[in-house]
Amino acid sequence: MTTHNSGRPSREELVALVEEGEIDTIIVAITDMQGRLQGKRLDASYFFDELADGVVEGCSYLLASDVDMRTVDGFALTSWSAATATSRQAGFLLDPPGAVHDKTVIIFADVETVEGVPVAPSPRQILLAQVARLEERGWTGITGTELEFIVFEDTYEQAWEAGYRDMTPVNQYNVDYSSRERRASNRCSVASGARCARPAMVVESVKGECNFGQHEVAFKYDTLVEKSDEHSLFKLGAKEIAAQEGVSLTFMAKYDQREGNSCHIHLSLRDKDNQPVFAGDRDHGFSDVFEQFLAGLLAHSRDFSMLLAPNINSYKRFVAGSFAPTALLWGHDNRTCAFRVVGHGPSLRFECRSPVAT
Repeated sequence: MTTHNSGRPSREELVALVEEGEIDTIIVAITDMQGRLQGKRLDASYFFDELADGVVEGCSYLLASDVDMRTVDGFALTSWSAATATSRQAGFLLDPPGAVHDKTVIIFADVETVEGVPVAPSPRQILLAQVARLEERGWTGITGTELEFIVFEDTYEQAWEAGYRDMTPVNQYNVDYSSRERRASNRCSVASGARCARPAMVVESVKGECNFGQHEVAFKYDTLVEKSDEHSLFKLGAKEIAAQEGVSLTFMAKYDQREGNSCHIHLSLRDKDNQPVFAGDRDHGFSDVFEQFLAGLLAHSRDFSMLLAPNINSYKRFVAGSFAPTALLWGHDNRTCAFRVVGHGPSLRFECRSPVAT
């Protein structure tokens, strides 16, 4: 069955796919505080036959746990239910081993308490609230992301046994922009994006990076929620594909003393007529809104850092000469600044270079 948006079936299309036997598994997932997708696998027929309201119960500790899934003290979250949001097919899953399983769909869920009240600290809810604030002003946020990771020859099991030390990167030299180092990317099946494209991800490019075994994937721009969902799904898919290929990868902000893993976020605004908001007749081709937007970012970035760089390891990435920002400034195409202004006219935007990959 062909959908109106390949890999992103609507509810009606998804019901038809289940009835036709094209989909047999539904994963209902939320994005946790570590940026990971966590949830449950459900039989697709059961999901639609027994869960007519699209509500799946889960445990509140998923929004109050650290990277090792240990519950962190001090949170007052209660039990919550996940309401159906958006769906994407997950062609990167294998079942049985060695065979691509195209019958699974992942549904991104919004989080509510058992009383039906949105759980405000949920990352997706935070984003939805900001999208709503933009809509009040007649604006739509447009974003594209760039995500870096390091690939190792070691399996995840070998990495665990070694305490994540003395691991072997898939290449032993700097492959930044190299067109020769194809093996490392292809072994993880992310260079072409073929299998990750099954959930309708739009991978714009993949390139080598400076650190040994390091690569970067860039996603084409889209609206804020769509691109953020896609971003989280790629991280899950890339790890799954790496395991299938007998290697491992990490999005850890600063794995070693060389270059760290960043998550560069490009952002611009459009009005209700889909016209650019940042371009104008001020200095540098800026609009009043863009000048004020940058000023606000500079004024509040220290507070934002708890979200953009949430772990102790995150701050080890901010090293002079490593392409990570060391100055809370904006600049034209300046990679040492926290906010790099790029493009001109309709493509004018800023790139926030502070966020870490995990």
